[in-house]
Amino acid sequence: VRNLSNTYDLAVPGFVFDGTTVSDEARNALALHATVFARMTPENKERVLTELKDQGFATLMCGDGTNDVGALKQSHVGVALLSVVAPAGAQRTHGTNQQRPQLQRHANTAQVVRKTKAKTSEKPMTKKKPAAGSQTKQADATSSVNGGVSNPKKAPAPPPEPEEDLSHLTPEQRRQRELKKRLEAQLKELDEMMGEDGPKLVKLGDASIASPFTSKKMSIESCAVIIRQGRCTLATTLQMYQVLALECLTSAYGLSVLYIDGVKFGDRQMTLSGLAIAGAFFLVTRAKPLEKLSSQRPATTVFHPSLFLSLLAQFAVHLVCLAMCVSVAKQYLPMDFDPDVDGAFQPNVLNTIVFLISTAQQVVVFAVNYKGYPFMQGLQDNKMLRDTLIVNFGVVLLLALEIVPELNEFAELVKMPAAWLRYETVKWILIDAVASFAVDRLFAYLFRVKAKTL
Repeated sequence: VRNLSNTYDLAVPGFVFDGTTVSDEARNALALHATVFARMTPENKERVLTELKDQGFATLMCGDGTNDVGALKQSHVGVALLSVVAPAGAQRTHGTNQQRPQLQRHANTAQVVRKTKAKTSEKPMTKKKPAAGSQTKQADATSSVNGGVSNPKKAPAPPPEPEEDLSHLTPEQRRQRELKKRLEAQLKELDEMMGEDGPKLVKLGDASIASPFTSKKMSIESCAVIIRQGRCTLATTLQMYQVLALECLTSAYGLSVLYIDGVKFGDRQMTLSGLAIAGAFFLVTRAKPLEKLSSQRPATTVFHPSLFLSLLAQFAVHLVCLAMCVSVAKQYLPMDFDPDVDGAFQPNVLNTIVFLISTAQQVVVFAVNYKGYPFMQGLQDNKMLRDTLIVNFGVVLLLALEIVPELNEFAELVKMPAAWLRYETVKWILIDAVASFAVDRLFAYLFRVKAKTL
């Protein structure tokens, strides 16, 4: 069966899954490799889904009727399709399936009629004025018939509408006049047939009760939308876990080990850092799923090797870069420097360098662990997040190089005692960014999740 499915699209009738026609092994193979399942009873649909679930596959079922309720409940993901019926005033032909094409043709014709009517233009028509005294003569004639006395119970019939004088129109204008009348008559007939609410009425069926999802369309396109949106949500959640884990690990190192060495952050520094992180977290959730499904599957847990090993490797890179910057900064501390753990915040070289490298690492964590493709928009498409990270990283480099001294003073940073120390700080910031990106992409390539083969 598997060899045949590589060459042909297999179609299987429903009686194969009745339980007595073929062996269990053959039935399992047909459930896996068949493309078309024809003449399926509700029980047969449930058996197909059960076979796939028993072999470890995640199943999705869509249906629009009562006969699909059992299979919808049996599947992991159920999608109900709404039924569309003609309005009560519409003419019926031979069932709902025959009504839909006819109503669609009527709707298309009505649209063409409206467009043609809008484009049709002509000169204003002038009506022929009735002859002077015609109404008086008609009234006199009526009086003479009634014996000179008007009938108070029955009002005289209104005079017939005089015919329009078309003699002054060109043949082309006359033709457009006749076309307009015919189009107006057809449009009126279509409006009466379709009613005020249009040709389609949505009707919830029994399948909606048994399904967690209900599609507004009759097409199975909604199934692909659910898969794309689900993959996007899963990828975003795992990325948030990675970012939170790395932020917590680096913060724990800074608040425990470095705190003993006298490293503290001022209130203004903590506020600026917190605002940057909060804005980045908010913008991560604005990513949209891609329009095309990928053959690659997303990881389902943060402990997947591609994610967990990358997390550990990135933390090691951040730790090494932070430790190197601390060792360089300690060389410029006073010999009698005595860290006051419980004292007030006093900016110094050690605090300045640690704040710069820590803030840069926060930006790098978001930039490296935000993986868009192939499940959602990449960093180049999420423009707000991309621009925010670029601005934050640029501000860090600006502070490290001391290009704007007023900005350093606002951030409670001290002036570097040596020029080469500024470039040394920038060097470790860039090394941290490049190394983190390299190890993450390496583990993502080595342990990428492939599509499960049948």
